[in-house]
Parts: sequence; C-alpha cells; structure tokens
Amino acid sequence: MSEPQEKGRFTGRHALIAILAFFGVVFFANGMMVFEAIDSFSGLETDEAYKRGRDYNREIESAKTQAALGWRLGLSTVGGPGQVKIAVRLRDKADDPVFFREGKVLVRRPARQDLDEIITLQPTGEGRYEGVAKMPLEGCWRLRTEFERDGQVVFRQDDAVMIGENMPIRCE
Repeated sequence: MSEPQEKGRFTGRHALIAILAFFGVVFFANGMMVFEAIDSFSGLETDEAYKRGRDYNREIESAKTQAALGWRLGLSTVGGPGQVKIAVRLRDKADDPVFFREGKVLVRRPARQDLDEIITLQPTGEGRYEGVAKMPLEGCWRLRTEFERDGQVVFRQDDAVMIGENMPIRCE
C-alpha cells in the first residue's frame, strides 16, 4: 500500500507549476513591452527617408561647395528655458559679412519631435541675424541653421547647444 501524502509537502508537480508560472509571467511582460514598443515607435527617424537616401550624393556635393566658400557661422543663444534668442553671424573667407534676406533655424530636441520648430532669422545688419525660439526644457538642443538663394540651400550648419542654468558647456 502506498502511504498517504503529507499536507504542505513540495512535490515535483508543484515545482513544475512554479516554473511554468514564472516563465509565463516573464513571457507575458516581455510580450507587452514588445507590443508597446512597436505600437509607439514607427521606426522612422526622419520623414521622407527614401528621398533623403536617394539624394545623399547631392548632399555630399553641396557640402563640398559650401566648404569651398569658406564661410563661417558664429552662433549664440541667450535665455531659456522658455524663450531663447538665437543670434548668428555669417562671415566669408575675408571676414566680410554675408548678406541674405533671411535665414532659418530648425530647432530640435533629441527624442522629442513634438518640440521641433522652424524659426525665421531676420537680418539685423553686418551679416548678423536673429530670431526667437521656444525651448521649454533644459538640456541639449540641436540647431540646423540654413541660408537659401533661389530656393537652394547655400549654407547649412548643425550645432548642439545646452539650455539651462548650471549645464555642462558642451553637448553632442
């Protein structure tokens, strides 16, 4: 005859159920995180990715043309977080001012597309241009400054700036 089992005794069946329950919870949690990640991020870093990839060689030629001009852009920001005044100074090889009717700056916050903004830079004289941007958060911001003639970008420069008090001087 077999002996009756003791109550509260941990058996192989209990171990199997515990292991299956543990891995079931892990797989369920991982599945939920994968679903949320796929649902919340499309995977596209940029709009028109195909077009930008196709035009890559044209961008390289444009960068070479710009480098041959020898223009330099000095950029400064004042204020923030909140409203930030952006001032740029554009000079040629001979340190003479370069004149445009206006320029523009694409203001971006890494990983936050909802804060992207394009501001217009108005000339203030002697190759200087100014505009005001909304930068509501402290930290690193990306700025792409562009000047155009006849619908073509003649000069483009990307910068990263820190906004806020007691921030490190550099951000990358």
